[in-house]
Order: sequence, then structure tokens, then C-alpha cells
Amino acid sequence: MRTETIGEATLFGEELTEQPAPKSPKKTGHAWTPGTGPKGETCQSCAHYVRRQWDKVYLKCGLMREHWTQGPGTDIRARDAACKKWEPAP
Repeated sequence: MRTETIGEATLFGEELTEQPAPKSPKKTGHAWTPGTGPKGETCQSCAHYVRRQWDKVYLKCGLMREHWTQGPGTDIRARDAACKKWEPAP
């Protein structure tokens, strides 16, 4: 991990360093790892693909319904490669 000195000292004479920003949390919207499903298929062509309306429209995987939030943390993208749980849309 890289830190940078910002040129000031603490009360005890230790130099202050600037820590890098934490990484964004891992997305948890997919039922399985994208790309493990049928070649050429996407989330949008799956039976579990859901367009959920709250304050705006969020794309979700129906298999992950009990984990949904009303924000982007559990979103999927329509063009993500299909996962192992992919099923043809009716």
C-alpha cells in the first residue's frame, strides 16, 4: 500500500501520511460469476433479469431478490455475460 507524507507531525513527532481511498465494495447483484454461462448470452436475455422501479429503474437478478437494496450495490448490467444460473427468457 502506498502512502504519501503530507509534511506535518503529530503531537508525538510522527509524520502524518495520507492513506489511499478505500476500494468500492464488491458488487453482489449476480447469482453467479458473470461469464460462466452459455457463450453469447447476456443477463438481459435471461429469465431472471428484472427491471425494478424505486426512485429510478435498477436492473437486478431475480435469483438475488432477498439481497436487493434500493441502490446500485446489487445492480447488474443488461450486457453482462450470462452466469451459470442463466435460463432462457420466456
